[in-house]
Formats: sequence, C-alpha cells, structure tokens
Amino acid sequence: MSSSGSASSAVEQSGARRGTPTTLEHLVDVALDICMTRGVEAVSMRAVANRLNISPMTIYRFVASKEALLDETVLRVLDRFETPRHVRDGWDQRILGSLGAWRALLLDHPGIVQILVGRRMPADSKGLARLEEDVLTSLDLAGVTGAPAARAFWQILAHAFGHIVFELPRAALTLPEQRLACERMARVASERGFLHVHALAAELNSLEVRGTFEDSMHVFLQGVAACHGRDTSGK
Repeated sequence: MSSSGSASSAVEQSGARRGTPTTLEHLVDVALDICMTRGVEAVSMRAVANRLNISPMTIYRFVASKEALLDETVLRVLDRFETPRHVRDGWDQRILGSLGAWRALLLDHPGIVQILVGRRMPADSKGLARLEEDVLTSLDLAGVTGAPAARAFWQILAHAFGHIVFELPRAALTLPEQRLACERMARVASERGFLHVHALAAELNSLEVRGTFEDSMHVFLQGVAACHGRDTSGK
C-alpha cells in the first residue's frame, strides 16, 4: 500500500473513532431512524449530531441545512420504490398496482409522510420518476397523452397521497373507539340540527363503510376515464 493510501486509511479510522460520519448516507441513516422512532419533529441537526457524537457544525460539511437533510431522507425512502410486475390487464388495473405499491412504501415509513405533508416532493427522486413513467405509460394505454396525461398523473398522485394521510391515524381505530366517535358525532349533529349527519353517524364512523384504498382509487380512475371519454377497461 502506498504511503498516501496508508495516510488516508489512518484518517478514516481516526474519524471513525471520533464518531465523524464519512458519508452523507451515514447522516441520512441516523435522520431516518430518528424520524421513524420519534417523529419528524425530533429530527434536528443537534439530534443527529448527538447520535453520532459530533458537533452539529460538522453536519454542514455534508448538507447545507436541515431542509436539505430532510430532502435526502425523503429521497432515501422514495428511491426504494420499484415498479411492480403487472399481472392484470387494463390501464386502470396497472395504475392501481403501481399506486398500491407506492402506498405500501409510505405506510411503512409514516415519518416520511409527515415530512411530505409540509414539504414538496423532491423532483430528483428516482423512485418518483419510476412511478411517473409507469402511470404515464398506463394512461397512454387509455389514450391519455401529453399535457392531459401530466395533469392526470398529479391528480391521481394527490388523491392517493390524500388517502394515505387520512388513513394513517385511523388505521388502528378499535370498534369501541369507532362507537365513541359515533356517539360524539351524533350528539353534535343533534345539537346543531344536522339531520343527515345524525342519521348516518354510525356509517360515517365505520372503517368498513369507508372502503379500501383500491375502492377509492377505482372510483377516482372512473372519473379520469369519464373526463377523457373512456371506460376503465381501457378498451
């Protein structure tokens, strides 16, 4: 080994003993772990630095700001998205498969959903690009191309993301919690004279009645098809 190589190795080993990260990936690992275990509010330069036993200023050698670190954390997760193998025919079924895989990825990383609620989605995500290509290809099968396809993509993604945000805090609701929510809603509706809400309070608080992500997306895609004069079979 050359003397310069030996010196470089010694510096890296010395840095490792001091806890200094040698790559951006190391910082992102820690930020993602904090985000997953304690929530996005707990992610800070100081929190990451404390985990690594370094000065917060050291982090700025790798990222310009906390916002940049959050972007890198989002990219780490989104870039894990892989286009699923489509086993069903029909442009709508292809989109349901793709968005289902996207949903599963985000539900596995609720901290990332928290970040995205208050921030833009990084445009340089390879995972987002894969999703865009797959959905646009599916829309092309339905005869939706050009600017209308771009508009439809963002409408579809916004609908899917909104469903994920709505679903996360409600997915684990128990039957007693649903009944209690029903009672409270019915009481408020009665006090305010909201006749329709009072009559449907039980249904409005039933997770089963709300249906699945696939149900919601299917209804939405029917609207996309109607706007472009096609049915959801893609024929």
